[in-house]
Amino acid sequence: MTKRWRSWVPVLKVRDTRKSVEFFCQRVGFTKDWEHQFDADFPLYASVSRDGLTLHLSEHGEEATHVTLVISVEDVDAAYSELCSNGLSPEGPPEDRPYDVRDFAFTDLDGHRFVVAMPLDNFDESPGRTNADEE
Repeated sequence: MTKRWRSWVPVLKVRDTRKSVEFFCQRVGFTKDWEHQFDADFPLYASVSRDGLTLHLSEHGEEATHVTLVISVEDVDAAYSELCSNGLSPEGPPEDRPYDVRDFAFTDLDGHRFVVAMPLDNFDESPGRTNADEE
C-alpha cells in the first residue's frame, strides 16, 4: 500500500532569485527558509514559506513557461487586504465566481500567476473539487 502523500513543493523558474525572494517576503508575507549556490558563478536556488506552504525559486535551466498556482485561504478578503497593504497590486479585488469560489489573482516578477481563493458555502465537494483545509 502506498503511504499518504504529504505535500509538494512547486519550483518556479525565476530570472533573479534574490529579487524573487524579496518580492515573496515583502509583498506576499513569506519568510526566506534558505538559499543554496554551488559557487559564486552558479545559479541561485532558494526556499520561501508561509503557513505550511513552500515555494522553491530557481535560476537553473532555461526560460520556463509561466505557471498558475491556486492558494486556498480561510478568508480571501483578509488576504487581499494584507497583500495590498504590503504594496502588492493584484489584478482586481476578490470576486464571487459562478463555480462557487471567491478569489483574486496576482502575478509575480516572472509572470507566474497566483490565484488566492476560498470556497463559497455552496461549493460542490465532488472529487477534484475539495477544500484540502477541511479534510
